[in-house]
Amino acid sequence: MSGIIWNVRGFGNLATQRRALFLRRHHYLSFLAVLEPMVDLDCRYMARRMGFEEVVSNKSGKVWFFWDSTIACKVLFDHDQFLHLELSSQLFPSSMIVTVVYAKCTRLERNLLWESLVELRPEGDRLWLVGGDFNVISSMEEHSAGVLARPGAMEDFNNFIMLAGLVDAGFVGDRYTWTNNRVWKRLDRVLLSPSWGSLDFTVRVEHLSRAASDHCPLLVEFPGFQKPRASFRFQRMWVRHRDFMQTVRLNWCLPSVAQGLQRLQMKLRRLKEHLKWWNTEVFGNIHDRVLQAEESMAAAEQAYDRDPTEQSRTHRSECQAHLFRVLDMEEDFWKQRAAIRWMGEGERNTKFFHSTVQRKRSASRLFRVWEEGQCLDQPERIRESGVRYFQELLTGEIVDSTAVDTDLIPSLVSSEDNLMLEGLPSAEEVKQVVWSMCQDSASGWSTVAFYRACWEIVGEDVLQAVLDFFRGAELPRGMASTTIVLIPKVDSAQRWQDFRPISLCNVSYKIISKLMAQRMASVIGKVISPAQSGFVPGRLISDNILMAQELDHKLNYHIRGGNLILKLDMAKAYDRVQWGVLFRVMAAFGFSESVIAFIRRCVTSSWFSVLVNGQLSGFFRSQRGLRQGDPISPFLFILAAELFSRGIEALFEAYPGMAYATGCDMRVSHLAYADDVIIFLNGSLDSSSFFPSRCISDRRRQQIAAVTGFGLGERPMLYLGVPIISGNKRTVHFAPLLAKIQRKFQGWNLSRLSHGGRLTLIQSVLSSLPVYLVQVTQPPLEVLKKLEGVFASFFWSSVGHDRKVHWVAWRDICRPKQEGGLGIRWLSEVGAALSMKLWFRFREQSTQWARFLRRSTGSEWRCWRTMRWGDS
Repeated sequence: MSGIIWNVRGFGNLATQRRALFLRRHHYLSFLAVLEPMVDLDCRYMARRMGFEEVVSNKSGKVWFFWDSTIACKVLFDHDQFLHLELSSQLFPSSMIVTVVYAKCTRLERNLLWESLVELRPEGDRLWLVGGDFNVISSMEEHSAGVLARPGAMEDFNNFIMLAGLVDAGFVGDRYTWTNNRVWKRLDRVLLSPSWGSLDFTVRVEHLSRAASDHCPLLVEFPGFQKPRASFRFQRMWVRHRDFMQTVRLNWCLPSVAQGLQRLQMKLRRLKEHLKWWNTEVFGNIHDRVLQAEESMAAAEQAYDRDPTEQSRTHRSECQAHLFRVLDMEEDFWKQRAAIRWMGEGERNTKFFHSTVQRKRSASRLFRVWEEGQCLDQPERIRESGVRYFQELLTGEIVDSTAVDTDLIPSLVSSEDNLMLEGLPSAEEVKQVVWSMCQDSASGWSTVAFYRACWEIVGEDVLQAVLDFFRGAELPRGMASTTIVLIPKVDSAQRWQDFRPISLCNVSYKIISKLMAQRMASVIGKVISPAQSGFVPGRLISDNILMAQELDHKLNYHIRGGNLILKLDMAKAYDRVQWGVLFRVMAAFGFSESVIAFIRRCVTSSWFSVLVNGQLSGFFRSQRGLRQGDPISPFLFILAAELFSRGIEALFEAYPGMAYATGCDMRVSHLAYADDVIIFLNGSLDSSSFFPSRCISDRRRQQIAAVTGFGLGERPMLYLGVPIISGNKRTVHFAPLLAKIQRKFQGWNLSRLSHGGRLTLIQSVLSSLPVYLVQVTQPPLEVLKKLEGVFASFFWSSVGHDRKVHWVAWRDICRPKQEGGLGIRWLSEVGAALSMKLWFRFREQSTQWARFLRRSTGSEWRCWRTMRWGDS
């Protein structure tokens, strides 16, 4: 079944009618929603012309809804800005609520629309689809200019999505749905209730071409995707079963002739097959067990009511204990599926976990991908394309490492450091590594939760496997296998370049890798130059942001040639690291052959599969690159990047005229945080340019852009997620942060969250987003008030259709619990506390930023004025 929602901007146009007829026949439409018909014709005449059986119009005549004989339609509510309908069909498993929206152009009238839609939100788990022209965007990325003069309407829209518990259905096709040929926006969209995720398919939304209108038709197809078969994984709920530990022990202790790594691999494979049988034949379906326990409890209560004997009372207590136990198991099941880390134990909220799983499942689906100008929309072809792309990326051109000059790298690693890195680990060290890892983020069936729960049984074999690796054994192929999961970097990603590949490594391998990473952390600080702050203990990401802000203030410093800031985009930097270069850099730093051999076996043994739409595809070996998700990879990346960093320093020493004018005797050539690099230089050379000084003429800017291929950057520059602002800070600069927080709410159905759950969510997830920002910059007071307003609205949002009431002022809620509050951090106080932290780090003079600030200002009082909360 499929349909189209389209703002036609006038249905009397013959070209528009022909286009609608073509779409009707080509896509076999069961319904067509027309917005802004702007004709005096009877809509029933247009229904006959379009080949539909029935049509209905809203009271304003701005929304027409056509449907054919395969659908039964019932009007639930008629509003001047929408039609609220109930659709049912034999082609569809259940009835659904469809709301077709044509929003007014003024913010005040749209707010009335948002209130009406929230009040009409269906109860329970009914399917609800809301689509149409909302006349507002939800984020800056949905506007071609990337900036809004008045972001309040966007905040209202995101607040409505949160209160209604809706999720953006996503799309394929053009990024924007409306244009006046000067500005492009995404004004049209489809929103879904989280209950859609419980079906075996999802809704597919495609933005068709804008021919005959300034709006894209929205093609809505269902079913658009079949749910893949779930892979077998350890379930934490199994541990609550009384027979689980004994089952694992009996299988694990069966004799094995293998040793070390091979022994662990063989036992895990054997146990996996046994647990598959045990889960099906003994444990059973957890949802069926809950229903059976409920029925047993009801029968026991009825028996006790009829005959209240000691025996019936004991039986009732046993049934109640069993019911609570299986409910705990079901909670564990959904919490593991939802990957919820912020909610504490004992918060039985399986409906919330379920809706979170549905939202993540919907967001991860890929319907279309472009490869070399060709559109692929068949599931098998999409998977083949993904395997082909990442195999080429990880087995690309290999550079001759002997041609790389490592003379710039000094030998800094001592023999004591190498002995520490090479030493055989103890049983306690291995156990500590296992307990420091996240329970469920790993490839394969045996998660960290399994190792923790069964450590008394499997711990000795894990230790012997780790010792076997440190004695020189190669990793088995199964243990080195890695799953590539794809995280979209942009909305509606349709190219493989738009995804960030994250590697989920086998737990057995991650234990070895994390152990090496923990040891490497004590050495890395002495070999990495001050310009790199990523992953080095004692160096903070805020140091780079603060330093970038100070240097950005010097951009327009008057000097011959003018200052330039070059912001590098190192695409797929992790995946392009050359192993030979990495090993040569490590040798130059003084790492021993044994340590390099450890790293070589970790890096070169990788085998990859790609997870696309829930299905694993391909199995290939890499020839270059580092795995994002491997604990040791960040340290290896910055070691390889140190060659680049020291090369830049040497270049600036050889050509002092390239130096960026800072106004003091301290020169800074570049800043690096992993693959985010900014280079500061003088514009008198034909060098790459991104952010030029005002002193550089337009002609010179064009010359630089032509030579380098770099585009002119827009202010403010975004660095590590923070806007680098010179001059007065405006509310609009922080609108993306507000939109990001509000998008977090999408899919969090408030009716499924208690106030205690919302409080935990605010403290553990939402508060961390603005805290990252206020530790390096002071937003305008209006921004802080809006953020706290968003938190308050989320906390006090009503359950059901009652209006929300803020019973207590947010300032009082932010008081400590001892003073009657709830312990939420007040952002102004957080900012003031973090400014004290900056002052402390400045007084220590242990960072490049602190030393630069002292030299550039020459006065501690001036430094204090720049960082004191309320003065900047």
